[in-house]
Amino acid sequence: MKTTKIITGAALLAICITNVGQALALTNDRTKQAENRSERMEQIQLKATGMQERRDENVQKRTELKKENATKEIDRRIASLKDLRSKITAETDATKLIELKKSIIESYRIYALFMPKITLIAHADQVISTATLMKTRTTADSEAWKQIDSGEIKAKQVISDVIGLLPSGYPASKTTLENARTLLKDANKDLNLARPMLTKPAITK
Repeated sequence: MKTTKIITGAALLAICITNVGQALALTNDRTKQAENRSERMEQIQLKATGMQERRDENVQKRTELKKENATKEIDRRIASLKDLRSKITAETDATKLIELKKSIIESYRIYALFMPKITLIAHADQVISTATLMKTRTTADSEAWKQIDSGEIKAKQVISDVIGLLPSGYPASKTTLENARTLLKDANKDLNLARPMLTKPAITK
């Protein structure tokens, strides 16, 4: 009888040890799985951060390139107008002077459209860049994000509205330019309204 009890006790003990071992193994497996998930999430976050940094860098490069090209275009037009002035000063033929006068009007159209167009695009780019930075200081479901998003959308609309304007459409395109200026002001207002709602210190221009 004692022998049976000993055997039974030993069997139960063996079962308990087995169950404990299995439980520990299961716990270890779950711990490893959790660690693996954590590592994968960390890798995904690092990858996403790197991609965002590259996108921001590309946006900055494109903005700088636009500014550089705009500056070159301005310099070229200024040089062209100076050359035109020299020709007018030296010209004595009435017919040729009329032709030169027509070219002044055409040059003015280019200058009058080009300058505000480039200025609007540059400022809209700045609003978009600022909005991108501000979004890192709030959450996507917040009121601040919605306000920032509104400003960003308006800035993108400004670029879309003026990017295709041509000198041949001036001065009829003045209305489009004025509307774009108003829209850009509204975009800036949206960002300014969002600043006090940010959970972290607001970004200053």
